[in-house]
Amino acid sequence: KNKAGNPMPRQAHMELVLQHDLNVNIGDTIYYVNTGTTKSTGDIKTVKLPNGGVDVIMGCKLIPTEEVENNPNLTTDEYNAPKYLAAFNTRIKPLLVCFNPEIRNNILINLVKDRKTKELVLSEKNYFTDSECVLTSGQPFNPEDQDDVTLDLMTMEDKEVEFWLRVDKIPNHIDENYWVKFREDFIVRKKQERIEGIEKDKENLVKLIEQLTLSDYDLISSSILPKQLEKIVSITPKFDSNSKTVIGLDLVSNKWGEILFDYQFLYEFHDDAVLRDHFYVSIGEVNYDKWLAHTLIEEDIIEEVLEKPIEDNLTIDSIDSETNRENIQAALDCVSFY
Repeated sequence: KNKAGNPMPRQAHMELVLQHDLNVNIGDTIYYVNTGTTKSTGDIKTVKLPNGGVDVIMGCKLIPTEEVENNPNLTTDEYNAPKYLAAFNTRIKPLLVCFNPEIRNNILINLVKDRKTKELVLSEKNYFTDSECVLTSGQPFNPEDQDDVTLDLMTMEDKEVEFWLRVDKIPNHIDENYWVKFREDFIVRKKQERIEGIEKDKENLVKLIEQLTLSDYDLISSSILPKQLEKIVSITPKFDSNSKTVIGLDLVSNKWGEILFDYQFLYEFHDDAVLRDHFYVSIGEVNYDKWLAHTLIEEDIIEEVLEKPIEDNLTIDSIDSETNRENIQAALDCVSFY
C-alpha cells in the first residue's frame, strides 16, 4: 500500500506471473503483448465490485520466454495494432523534420475505420516525386522548435552578464567598446525590470490583502503572515536609525528585497473583512467572487435609488439627508444574501 493506505497500482507483468504461476527470479524478463483494440486500451484494468472486491481485467497476454529466446522470428497476430502503430509513429515523427512541410504530414500511415465494413484498415500509401523528397533544413514543426544561432547560442544569458560584472572583467572574444555599451544597456534594463517588478508585487499584494478573512487577521495579529501573502513578502523588523531599537515591522518583497508596505497596511481592509465575514456566514462558504457580485448589486441599487424620483416633481436631491439615508438603507435591506 502507499502512504495514504490505498493499494498500489497493479502491474501487468506481476499479474501475468501470478496468473500463469511462473517461477521467477531477480533479473528475469517477462514478455507480453497488449491485445486491446484501441490506442487507449491499457495492459491491465481494475474494476471495483459492489462487495468491495476488485476484478482484474487483463488487456495483454504472456509470451513465454522460451519462445522469444529460441525463435528470433517469432510473430503473433493477436496484438493491439492501433496502439503499437501509434507508438511507432510517435517515435518516427521527429525524424520527418528533414522533409518538406508539404509532404511530411503525409508520410506516416495510420489506421482508419472503413466506412463500409466499420473495421480498422491501413490508410492509403502516398507516393512522392524525387523533387518532393529532397531533404530540407530550417523548417521545424513549430517555430519554437528551431534554435536561433544569435539568440540561443551567441547571446549571453543574464546570469553570464552578471558573472562578468561581478568579476569586473571583459568577456572573452568580445570587443571592449561593444562590452561597455552592452553593459550599460543591461544595467538600465535590469533597473527597469526591478522597478516594474516591485510595482507588480505591490499590486498583487494589495489584491490578496483585499481578500483576507477574519481568520487571516487572527494570524496577522500574532505577527504571522497567511500563506498566500508569504509567497510575495516576508516580515522584517524596522529599526530606529539612532537607537537601533525595533520600532515596527515592514513587509519586504521576497524577490526584490524592497520594502513594499508598513506592516500596519494589512489592516487597511480589516473593516471590509468584517463585512465579508457576515456575508460568508450567510452563504455558508468563503467565496470572494460571490462577495464581489453581491457588492456590485448593492452599488446598482444605491445608484437606482439616488436617481429615481420619490414623488411627482420630487427627486431624492430635494429630500433631507436623513430621509436620503433611510431610502438607501431600505433598498439595501431588500438585497438578500445568496
